Amino acid sequence: MPPAPCEVVRIQIENGQSVAATPFLAGFQHDAGQSCGEAWGRPAGVAVGSDGALYISDDQNGRIYCIVATR
Repeated sequence: MPPAPCEVVRIQIENGQSVAATPFLAGFQHDAGQSCGEAWGRPAGVAVGSDGALYISDDQNGRIYCIVATR
């Protein structure tokens, strides 16, 4: 069994139940067989700022990524 993907996913909710999960931020692994512990980055937490931006922590590299919407 391949390792779990090292990515941030968007969970779609309908009637209070999760119905789908789609990749939102991926590319931390060189290939699907690489474990998250060996990847160049590992997303560990997500927070929404008061400015509406998403802040994603990377506990592999000690970084925080800021994702903002563009129009």
